Amino acid sequence: MRGHTKMILDMVWDHDKTYMFTSSVDKSARSWMPEMGGDEVREFGGATRSTTLVKVQGEIRKEGGRGM
Repeated sequence: MRGHTKMILDMVWDHDKTYMFTSSVDKSARSWMPEMGGDEVREFGGATRSTTLVKVQGEIRKEGGRGM
């Protein structure tokens, strides 16, 4: 996956299998839309250590028709 600069540690889907979420040693988590060519939708940064686990909970709010 283009976007992460280091090894991906976790990968999960949302309930509807629209978005894939990844976490990485690069201290970020990201969301992706694989059906749209694998485009990265959003980066969640700010961690001070490797992001090792992703948990998707509740509804994913879609803004502007492109995702989160």
